[in-house]
Amino acid sequence: MSAGIRQSETGSTIPPERGLPPVLGFMIAALLAAHAARIMAPTDVQMWLVRTIAVHPLQFDAGRGEGFSSPWGAMLQLAGSAFLHANWAHVALNAACLLQAGVPVSRVLGEGHSGGGKFIVVFFGSAIAGSLAYVAWNWGSPIEALGASGAACGVFGAYFVTLRGNWRASLADRQVRSGVAVFLLVNVVLVAAMRMMGFLPIAWEAHLGGFLAGAALGALLRRRESA
Repeated sequence: MSAGIRQSETGSTIPPERGLPPVLGFMIAALLAAHAARIMAPTDVQMWLVRTIAVHPLQFDAGRGEGFSSPWGAMLQLAGSAFLHANWAHVALNAACLLQAGVPVSRVLGEGHSGGGKFIVVFFGSAIAGSLAYVAWNWGSPIEALGASGAACGVFGAYFVTLRGNWRASLADRQVRSGVAVFLLVNVVLVAAMRMMGFLPIAWEAHLGGFLAGAALGALLRRRESA
């Protein structure tokens, strides 16, 4: 994943750099720590975590008798699956993508507890939307999905719509629109094609759902003074 646009080329209203935003550092550390804890756990615990927290479309199909005992079970999968990854390369890629887009997004959302809270809303809102998109497209499928790619794509969506300060100005910029097109081409169209050919078992649906949700949340939650 790559934004493909440097702030200096766009007249961005994102505030000047001042180090790694604490909320972003915390989220990346949480992803890495969760993966380290999982792979160090006994095999049966690892399998239980995948059965319980990874997104299983089959469980959302009540007609198949694989439902949840409570709504919390469904929410755990929709949001918690972002903290499960297949291997270190998987979690490192998602962490790197979060770092790339998350720095400018967290700054434009604002500092302190309010800005950090907004970033968390974008992260988890995008993760949940990505999971829902995967479930909807693969209704009743026994193939699970896991990872923070939906959340990472959502942060990129928020990045694009706040790059010029507000979503109207951002999408009016041809370079920003080109960046969005390239991002979706690589992370949705190309990934979908490669999965159909059996090369990459990546949930492109989560990429698309997360991106759209992150764009909507970023436009809604941006700092007013960045307009």
